[in-house]
Amino acid sequence: MAYTDNSSSRPCALVVDDDLGARNLNSRLLSIANYECIVCETAEEALKAYEAAPENFDLVVTDLKMPDMDGETLAENIHQKDPNLPIILITGTSFSVKNESLFVQIIKKPFNPKEFIEYTKSLVNYSMAS
Repeated sequence: MAYTDNSSSRPCALVVDDDLGARNLNSRLLSIANYECIVCETAEEALKAYEAAPENFDLVVTDLKMPDMDGETLAENIHQKDPNLPIILITGTSFSVKNESLFVQIIKKPFNPKEFIEYTKSLVNYSMAS
């Protein structure tokens, strides 16, 4: 798990993907959108990070298919504790999601980085207004 310093007033995103390139890309794009990022390779690792400090997170960005636990199960676990935390699902598979309402957005790979940045920026504005 990679941590960035979240002592600033920047919002914090939990980024979860078993693919190193996708983790790096998503965290880089979120940094452009003004997020601090905590990056995890597995959903289990991400769930532990979330449970250790749920108040630190303003957004979760997760892959769907991962070896230990899928992104949908991760979202279910997080939503049991905080149903208002926005979760974005990014997937490169045609695997169907059983409960789309867990996610504020489902993004298919490949996706437009500019649109992703603008969308995540809008979530910052929304969460700061709440």
